[in-house]
Amino acid sequence: MKRLKSGVMTVRLGHVAQTALGKMLQSRPLRGDDVEVAYLRAGLLGTTPESPGDLPTMFASPGEIDAYTVRCGDLLVAEGGDVGRAEFAPPVPTPTIIQNSLHRVRTETGDIRFLRYSLLALKASGWLDVLVNRSTFGHLTVEKLRSLRVAWPPIDDQRAVADFLDEKTSKIDSLMAKNRRMIELLQQRAARREAVAAWGEDRDDRVPCAPIGPIGALPRTWSRLRNKVFASEATDRSKDGSEELLSVSHLTGVTSRAEKNVTMFMAESLDGYKLVQPGDLVINTMWAWMGAAGVSRQPGIVSPAYGVYRFDQSIMLPAYYDILVRTPAYVTEMTRFSRGVWTSRLRLYPDEFLRLSAPVPPLEEQSEIVKRVSEANVLAHRSITKLERAVDLLNERRQALITAAVTGELDVAHAIAEEAS
Repeated sequence: MKRLKSGVMTVRLGHVAQTALGKMLQSRPLRGDDVEVAYLRAGLLGTTPESPGDLPTMFASPGEIDAYTVRCGDLLVAEGGDVGRAEFAPPVPTPTIIQNSLHRVRTETGDIRFLRYSLLALKASGWLDVLVNRSTFGHLTVEKLRSLRVAWPPIDDQRAVADFLDEKTSKIDSLMAKNRRMIELLQQRAARREAVAAWGEDRDDRVPCAPIGPIGALPRTWSRLRNKVFASEATDRSKDGSEELLSVSHLTGVTSRAEKNVTMFMAESLDGYKLVQPGDLVINTMWAWMGAAGVSRQPGIVSPAYGVYRFDQSIMLPAYYDILVRTPAYVTEMTRFSRGVWTSRLRLYPDEFLRLSAPVPPLEEQSEIVKRVSEANVLAHRSITKLERAVDLLNERRQALITAAVTGELDVAHAIAEEAS
């Protein structure tokens, strides 16, 4: 055993807990006694299925089900992805097993709640990222998990710390949840405001007409045109791939890839990538059904698989179309025109995109809509930024509290006595 500076003992996790890495995904029966069984994977950590049917299934033998079964309250630790994330298993149907993206941890000699807090403190310290080599795709192997040194005071101290942290973190979690809900409401209001403005729903002079897709009644001064009237595909290619690489998502529109935490591999060469000019519309062909589209504010290049379109700005202002293209109604229309059998395989090709129709206000009205939406969004963004900062500070406070209590830097008994006095 080793001691922390505060005197708290540390032990290897494998000496005080039993661990099991889950079963590799098996999509079909391989033996005569294989049966279909529900399983949990790392992506489901922290969630509670509403019904047994919400869980994915795989095939496993009775012996494997015995070995990998999970029960409510088991500690589950992510093997990959958000490496080391530790959450308790939610209520699940019996039997449910774990996939090999998760470790199951149980202890008979300590408080499992304390062990989770100890793992959370290790994760917050950054040590797990070093241990699993975050320069590549990190994996917390069975050997690495069992070799982790965790704080391990006497069992009565573990229970006292766990009780204290359960109470304190619950209050912090409640505050963070309220702030996140406020952020979500502000984002929903902003999206609704943009949709109302882009489709002219706030106008009293709307004229009923035969609907095309989501386009029904429009203000009297507006037109309804196919995209091919005011947009054309831009197919210019980079000669050496030296331009800024851009990315597009349904959340942030078009941004520099360098600003994002992207885990997908980049191509060895960017030669032949599509050139993008400021004001060009960029659509991720594979994710248009999710609204992955937006107008670029900067020059750069994108994958040849993306669609790039240039506007006739005597008819359509890029800034107005940027608002329109990510409204729920227009995303639905892009989905309708996409080709493919499964939702995840849908593709919006240029010929189909150019067939879509769009509401087209006079240029002066487009400019006014852009101005109104931008001014409102600035105020919303300020509020969201403050709330996000508050969430970050609360999370930092939570992590610091856990680390201090687990390592003994915070005397929990003294803290409780002070609060009571």
